[in-house]
Amino acid sequence: MDILLEPLLGLLIGAVCVACSARVLSSTRYVCPACGKTFRSRWWKAFLAFHVGDDIALRCLHCGKKSVCYPSHDQSGEG
Repeated sequence: MDILLEPLLGLLIGAVCVACSARVLSSTRYVCPACGKTFRSRWWKAFLAFHVGDDIALRCLHCGKKSVCYPSHDQSGEG
């Protein structure tokens, strides 16, 4: 029984970690360094993107340029 329980517990913990990360990534607004506008990325794009600390390589939804974007401190959505 332990042979099945340990891998399943590991998968469950991994799934919870991915779900928590997805929630944070989907609610974070990023600032494009090229055009200065803020945007939200889809959680799976942000999850799979290259990360350097809080900065993340994303394609801007406004100007279309792919660059390393940084999180916006103003989460109101204006900008």
